[in-house]
Parts: sequence; structure tokens; C-alpha cells
Amino acid sequence: KISEGIDLAKSEKKYNFLCRFLLIYQRLLLELDHLQASKDILYKAIEYNGLVELTEDKVTNNVYILLAKADILAINDAKK
Repeated sequence: KISEGIDLAKSEKKYNFLCRFLLIYQRLLLELDHLQASKDILYKAIEYNGLVELTEDKVTNNVYILLAKADILAINDAKK
């Protein structure tokens, strides 16, 4: 279902939806302890956020992206 949602958003060029969907997916991967996959998805979300047209949406996504980065850093530190 996740792949279907991503494919639909890509085909309709709904980059804001795609970015936020990937951020949710990234968080789930992080909770499931798939750190590398989580990082990969986060970079995709950052890439799609660059394509978002509305500034307000971009700024909101940037906040969520920063929170995701902080979560990844916290987990990396905890593992060390």
C-alpha cells in the first residue's frame, strides 16, 4: 500500500503529499529499527520537499525533516 501511495503521488506530481508521506514512512522505519532505510527515505523526502511550490508547505516540511534528523542522531548516539 505504501508503494501504491508513493506511485500515485508521483504520477500526479503531488510533491507536498509525497514528502509528508515519506516522512511518516521514515518515522515508521525508525520505530522498527531500520536505521539505514530510514535515512534513505529521509533523503528522498528532502529531495521532494525541494519540489514543493508553496513556501508555507516547504517550511512546515523542513520542521518535520529537522525533527527526523534529530531522531536519527539520537538513535545513532544511543547505539554508540
